[in-house]
Amino acid sequence: MSAHKRSFELRDLVEPATRASERLEWLDRPSYRLEHVMALSFNMLGGAGRPVQSLLNGTPVGHPVRPVLAALPVGSWTVALALDAADALAPYHFGFREGAQVAVAVGVLGSAGAAVTGLTDWQYTHDEMRRAGLVHGLVNRTALAL
Repeated sequence: MSAHKRSFELRDLVEPATRASERLEWLDRPSYRLEHVMALSFNMLGGAGRPVQSLLNGTPVGHPVRPVLAALPVGSWTVALALDAADALAPYHFGFREGAQVAVAVGVLGSAGAAVTGLTDWQYTHDEMRRAGLVHGLVNRTALAL
């Protein structure tokens, strides 16, 4: 053990939680049912199913789309926080409140896009990664609802 005391980091909480979610084998059944619903949905689109799925996966641009869309809510909600603070300091007709509302809406739309693209990527995971991804998606959906 080092003579220096190690500082607390967020990963000290996230890593054990992620590892714990990977061991939740009872999630396998609902996760494979969800995968089948997704596959059925893409199949119901007929000939457009594969192109839509490719677009959601980011194949046409050569890069996954989800990371870009996942950054959008974080940035938008940070802007909303700054605009709300500005509105609290100067609440008289500067448009800060309206700007914050638009930023929150952009964040919600970005979050929905990240969820759809993430679910499309998740469809091809298995075992531990599938379980962790399902928990990740449920936690994010709950956070968005709040």
